[in-house]
Amino acid sequence: MQQKRNAGKVGAAEVSQQFETLSKSKMQEVPCRNTLRTDLLLLVQLLNLPTIEGFDIVNPSLNVDSLVLENPSQVYEEALLSWPKILSGRSKLSEKRISIQLAKSDLYPQVSLNGGIGTSYYVTTGYENKSFTNQFKNNFGQQIYIELSVPIFNRFYTRNNIQKTRFDYKTQQLAVEKIKNELYKEIQKVYCDGVNAKAKYESSLASKNSCEEAFKLMERKYESGSSILTELNESKKQLLEAESNMLQAKYEFYCKSRLLLFYKNGVLKNGRNEL
Repeated sequence: MQQKRNAGKVGAAEVSQQFETLSKSKMQEVPCRNTLRTDLLLLVQLLNLPTIEGFDIVNPSLNVDSLVLENPSQVYEEALLSWPKILSGRSKLSEKRISIQLAKSDLYPQVSLNGGIGTSYYVTTGYENKSFTNQFKNNFGQQIYIELSVPIFNRFYTRNNIQKTRFDYKTQQLAVEKIKNELYKEIQKVYCDGVNAKAKYESSLASKNSCEEAFKLMERKYESGSSILTELNESKKQLLEAESNMLQAKYEFYCKSRLLLFYKNGVLKNGRNEL
């Protein structure tokens, strides 16, 4: 711009206006960098890293045009086989089923076989006492017996205990169903967000390409003197906004597609190794 001013192609007012625009851009850059540092700090804290020094985010080259969103119904069916909350709930349900059988066992007679052996040694004052060895042999005894217990009435303890275990089982069934419903809703929500993000990405990409062509045209018009600096700056601003919107939609679509895969197989793949 200064070279054009020296060559007499632009006036001093136009150069001053361009420097003013540059100053405003630098002022807007400061809060953006502060926000970036704050977000990095939050990410470091989430990862439980000791310090933010040396930590940065790699900007991968994402090819989202080839990504396809997983079918939510298939993702849900696969998630039922591996999702930790589902597996935990089913394990607890099996425990409740066993508890019912254990409670019912108190209704049946019980037979137990018992046995034991023992000996003793004692000393009586004023009498002749046999030696320890003799007493150990003579007092040695064995016993074995079978015990039969028939439940007749125990103040409805067994009946109440069975009802309680059945109630706990049904409660756990409802808990598992609730977890399954919540999981299905989450998957549907991620899929819907992915569809919206894909549509947003496609439209923002078209807008970005259009703004890019418009800016190139405006640059040529400005170089030839057919447009003013304000028009060039406005075109550049529109291009930057279009690029920003496109990148946001691009990463959002990518994250939603990867999140669906995470629900499906429990593995969060690394984009750099994948692409």
